[in-house]
Amino acid sequence: FNRRLHQIRELVVDLFFQLSALIKELNISSEYIIDSFPIHTCDNIRIANSKLIQGEIYRGKKVSMRRYFYGYNVHILTTADGIPVEYTFLPGRSHDSNALKQMPLLVDAGSIIYADNAYTNYAIGEMQNEGLIKIEKKQIEI
Repeated sequence: FNRRLHQIRELVVDLFFQLSALIKELNISSEYIIDSFPIHTCDNIRIANSKLIQGEIYRGKKVSMRRYFYGYNVHILTTADGIPVEYTFLPGRSHDSNALKQMPLLVDAGSIIYADNAYTNYAIGEMQNEGLIKIEKKQIEI
């Protein structure tokens, strides 16, 4: 079963982006939310024995959890209803603002993207100045 999944990997990724394009067209409000979460590949004590990934670039810190992890950060752009439309995987150490460079951000002109302050990126500021997108930085209180 696992080999078959690997064989159709490109098909699944293409299908996701085709469906996300359809969802973006149906999103009338043009409001999106971007956030990230870590994927741990192993516990900190087992980093030296890890064969899946190796290197200090995968050692990240999740400030909100006050914890270090070893693995990847997944950045997801969702609609206001929580339906994912774009994603990217980055090594754990990479900053959240790098995700904006990796994502295609194929949203309608004038769309609003809600993000926290970690997504501050001055290159994306040019897109905001041209009126292509608007990134609102919000602090969510729990």
